[in-house]
Amino acid sequence: MKIYNRFVALLTAVVLTVTMFAGCANTASDDTVTEPATVTSDAEVIEEITEATTTEEVTTEVTTTSEVTTTTEATTAPATTATTATVATAEETTAAYTVEEMSAVMYAKSSVNVRSGPSTDYDRIGHLDEGEEVTVTGLASTGWYRISFEGGEGYVSNNYLVSEKPVVTTTVTTTTAATTTDTTTATTVATTAATTAATTASTAASTSSDDIRDDELYTPNYTGTTSSKTITISAGTEYQTIIGFGGMNYPSWNAAGDLTASERETVFGNDEDDLGFTILRIHIDENKSNWSKEVATAKAAYDSGALVVASVWNAPSSMTETFKNSSGSEAKRVKASAYADFAEYINDFVEYMEGKGIEIYAVSFSNEPDLVNSGWLEWTADEIIDFIVNYSDAIDCKLMTPETFQYSKTIYDKILNNKSALSRIDIFATHLYGTALSNYKYALFESKGTGKELWMTEIIEPSGSNGNQYDANDWDYAIGVAENIHNSLVKGNFQAYLWWYIKRYYGPLGEDGEITKRGYCMAQYSKFVRPGYVRVAATETPATGVSVSAYKDDGKLVIVVINDSSNKYAQTFNINGLDFDIGYIEAYTTDENVSLERTGNVSYSGNSFGYVLGAYSVTTFVISEY
Repeated sequence: MKIYNRFVALLTAVVLTVTMFAGCANTASDDTVTEPATVTSDAEVIEEITEATTTEEVTTEVTTTSEVTTTTEATTAPATTATTATVATAEETTAAYTVEEMSAVMYAKSSVNVRSGPSTDYDRIGHLDEGEEVTVTGLASTGWYRISFEGGEGYVSNNYLVSEKPVVTTTVTTTTAATTTDTTTATTVATTAATTAATTASTAASTSSDDIRDDELYTPNYTGTTSSKTITISAGTEYQTIIGFGGMNYPSWNAAGDLTASERETVFGNDEDDLGFTILRIHIDENKSNWSKEVATAKAAYDSGALVVASVWNAPSSMTETFKNSSGSEAKRVKASAYADFAEYINDFVEYMEGKGIEIYAVSFSNEPDLVNSGWLEWTADEIIDFIVNYSDAIDCKLMTPETFQYSKTIYDKILNNKSALSRIDIFATHLYGTALSNYKYALFESKGTGKELWMTEIIEPSGSNGNQYDANDWDYAIGVAENIHNSLVKGNFQAYLWWYIKRYYGPLGEDGEITKRGYCMAQYSKFVRPGYVRVAATETPATGVSVSAYKDDGKLVIVVINDSSNKYAQTFNINGLDFDIGYIEAYTTDENVSLERTGNVSYSGNSFGYVLGAYSVTTFVISEY
């Protein structure tokens, strides 16, 4: 277990490094991080040491009070009955709703739920069948009718009651009506609303047109909520183009083994119960006889339309030598005299996979060259430049930079400042272990990296506080994954976000093949923010604990909101610069109790809408053109 001793030394060094980085963060973490599984091989030791460096201290940063410009205010005013409706904004929320008395006989336009109050936030108490006659006794300020129901009263969206009894048929005809909901005040007063909507595109979770047609109108119930600053989306202000989300498959190392056929469908499909990943990372083994182990999952991913990228940990022993590294320890590197053979070896892998029907999108010739005493290849910045400039042309696919362990700008600066090296690089790739949030931004890349892609290709992000950092279903840690994605995309302007092992007890897919809470937090992005979407400007922190980002494509706008606080927020959204008319809004929420729970037919007026953000939740809004 000589390698184990090296990793113990590594852990000590990394803990010191992590402590230094932690000085700029106001968070707490356990003194030690220990994976509960028994270490059974050198590969498991590598996994354990890698995991042990991903502490909360260095990957989170407390939002400063200057970012938050809102005053929280609980809203607890009871419902009242009045002859005229009163409305309340999401920032004022002075009343839940009022009811205007009326009397009319109306009919259910289609099968619809009856609820105890005038919005979808209230409990279902029954339903009406298509064509069923009801007596309407009032119109609530939320746009819902109060009806006499089973000896008492209930509420039905005014979308679904009409004055003339409909002809009940088995064929649905296309009818549309204007939506007149007024969500500039965040509470809806509607006389008519949309009765049909466009089907969602394949880039979102699958929902049929019939499902959308039957959605009840969602109008927010702000009782007991806290006010929040309005979220403004400026769709005309564009940032990076998103390439995708994904993770690593490493059957030679991973104790959980390769993905099964059904698991591949779950990971790379985008149906209702899938993750929607669009990038797979694999490794180039130093032994060609192991290359076949990568084929099945890589082929499934590639056939699904995902990009496949590959990374090198070690080279064949004939190409390597030992040396004394910067810590004085014995380490391994590629011999300078073998650089040409090493480049050819990498290209052999590219051609091998091509022969299996898999196009490798890009390769990285070094995984974590800055991680001293790692047990895999170490490189200096000068050696990296030498290989890129003089030998990398032999590799017949896109070239990634070495993927540093801790976003080592020293290596990347050297590449950016060397025109010959920069011209050969297509993708700047890094890992974010132990990287302070303040170091996510990379000004030199922004000024000199024009035309190059920027990827985050590996992370395990257990940001939480209760000690269950390796339980992928522990919500305290799972919501930290969503926050890490947000920070990577918004603070770091990364275009791709990849997890470490896809299938593992701390990964997006559990070892039972089921999607974990961490997986669902990734899916809040990966299912909806699809390749080619462009990040646009948004009010990033409208309230304490709330993080917002937004993305657009033709006829689509996606907004992801993380509420990592105990407050239930009354939230108003205003959208500027949108190049299409809104036809439909739906929301998907993951929290401790639900996973990608869908709310359809969110009410809106013009380019504004309101919503209640649940405490400790992640919600993705998909806004579509008709």
